[in-house]
Amino acid sequence: MIIISGDLDLSSRDGCYDACVATTGADVQVDLSATTFMDCAGYSALTTARRVVEADGGTLTWQGAGGEPARLLGLVAAPRRPVRHHGFGRRLRSVVAGSRGE
Repeated sequence: MIIISGDLDLSSRDGCYDACVATTGADVQVDLSATTFMDCAGYSALTTARRVVEADGGTLTWQGAGGEPARLLGLVAAPRRPVRHHGFGRRLRSVVAGSRGE
């Protein structure tokens, strides 16, 4: 198990990534319970490492995130739903036509 403590950000992402991919073909668990801050660079390190580990036949999972890291993970892991803008295309065409004097 890899324990990430403190900040997982631009300054620590390479160390996190290197630790996660050090053993090829392994099942890697990352404990984020001691992580106090994570930004998109830290999240990118985890997801990039996950892709590499999975390509080598292993798995990478993380657990224990709290506070701000949990909030970030919740935001980026939210299910993607198509956004529908009813009538948006019609309104846009009307604005474009109006700006052309049509």
